[in-house]
Amino acid sequence: MLKSGKNIIQLVIALAVLSVFVLFVLSNEERFQRNGEKDTESYGQQLAPYLWDVNVETAQEYVEAVGKQNNFHYVEVHHSDGELFVKNAMVEADEGLDGLMRAMGLMRESHFLSPIEYQGREIGVIKTARDNKNIYTYMYMLPVAVLLFTVILLFRTLVKDRNMRTDMELDLNESKHRLHAVMAGTPVIVFSMDQSGVFLKCDGKGLSKIGHESSQFTGKSVEECQGELPITLEDFKKAMDGKIFSRVRKAGSHSFETCYFPLMREERQIGVTGVSTDITTILDAVAQLREKDSELDQEMQLAREAHQSIMSTEVPSVDGLEIGMLFRPSLAVGGDVVRFHTGGGNSIGVTICDIRGHGVAAALVSAAFIYKLDELLGDYRDDFGALYTELNQHVNRYFPADRYAAAATVRVDVEAKQLHYVTGSKEPVVLIRANGTVERLLEPTSVLGSVMNSDYEEKCVSLESGDHILLYTDGLYDVQDAQGLELNRQQMIKWVQAGLGAEPQEVVDQVYRRAAEFSVNGKFRDDVAAVLIKIQ
Repeated sequence: MLKSGKNIIQLVIALAVLSVFVLFVLSNEERFQRNGEKDTESYGQQLAPYLWDVNVETAQEYVEAVGKQNNFHYVEVHHSDGELFVKNAMVEADEGLDGLMRAMGLMRESHFLSPIEYQGREIGVIKTARDNKNIYTYMYMLPVAVLLFTVILLFRTLVKDRNMRTDMELDLNESKHRLHAVMAGTPVIVFSMDQSGVFLKCDGKGLSKIGHESSQFTGKSVEECQGELPITLEDFKKAMDGKIFSRVRKAGSHSFETCYFPLMREERQIGVTGVSTDITTILDAVAQLREKDSELDQEMQLAREAHQSIMSTEVPSVDGLEIGMLFRPSLAVGGDVVRFHTGGGNSIGVTICDIRGHGVAAALVSAAFIYKLDELLGDYRDDFGALYTELNQHVNRYFPADRYAAAATVRVDVEAKQLHYVTGSKEPVVLIRANGTVERLLEPTSVLGSVMNSDYEEKCVSLESGDHILLYTDGLYDVQDAQGLELNRQQMIKWVQAGLGAEPQEVVDQVYRRAAEFSVNGKFRDDVAAVLIKIQ
């Protein structure tokens, strides 16, 4: 026994030394990660002016200088839409001790990612990588840890052993007091039964909950007590088969969850022991929660119906045009908007808008946006620039501070074969020509609500038979696969191009299905809206 106790203490000391070493490793790794993130963020902010001005040459020189200083052997900077801005990668030599460490997997490459902000806006992202050479520090520390362990063991031999039996008795008495205190204040029934099902012990405050006294059932069989206790003969027999399980049963007006355990002695089952816990309050709370959930589902259904009536996204029929439309909120309701409006003569207007966020809050803001859009179209149907200037001022004044509106509006004049458009979004109006050429129609303006005094201008381009016009919100490609790879705008547009032989509605439906298949769980993180118009 004494030898065994010494071995346990030695094991504890060894674990303590190992824990110190592990804590040191964790702290060192955290410091390395923190420094990498801090350096990445610092370089990103220094690159921000070049990214804002699209100064590729100066930015490339800077990232190469970072590589030469051996701060990072890999630096990559992207615009906010995912497009690559600059990149520098240095080839790491596989010779010497570093090469050996890499081959053995002891030296790994750490990657860092940080957004780039400029003038209070996120304009891009910087990715970096550097080798984690902490392994050398740990190689030096390991002999120190072994030495420390040896010193502690030598020191321990100079200290007298305590009386372990006395300590164990004190701990046992304290545990008994704690158990009695728990049983006195908790609605539980603690019990044990012999092989014939006679209660050896049946005690606890849970008995008073169902009108019984402590130890009232001691010496009685479980069969005699059925109906008075949440413990049954059926459950006793199952526990006597050596099974560990739990059952929820009622006793009086209270519900108890009873856990059964085989009572063992020298690897032989001699009975059953267990504990019954009063869970009446929990079950009542669950029932109330389900009732509240049902009420919330009904309210959400009403909200969904109201939202759909406001959206009114029925696709109009216009001679000379084929139109396909996609509208999928990520929740019951959402913040995306698709609004068709007459343009006068043989023409059609479309507005697509992405209110920041999703769910009920975004849906309420989108309803206010639709109301104001319809009101202003009465005055500015033929001047989209003035329309967006007024909309921008309205969004700035009356919308919540964090609810921007990324929008685009077009008018297709079928007879004149012209496309009039205005944008207040990072997502362009995409014009896919009949010959396959893709034109991104995007003016350098801010999203609605971000800058108070922004000016917007209507633009016009000519159309030809076979051309397609695509409007969409970024939710259509904001998905990620199982490996963490993000779908991007370019790939989504390629999917559209690949399906242009079909009708526009079939094309947008197919793109939506392909994006869902790409997603790790088949779901979208944001609301989805798209309109595809074909010129006949």
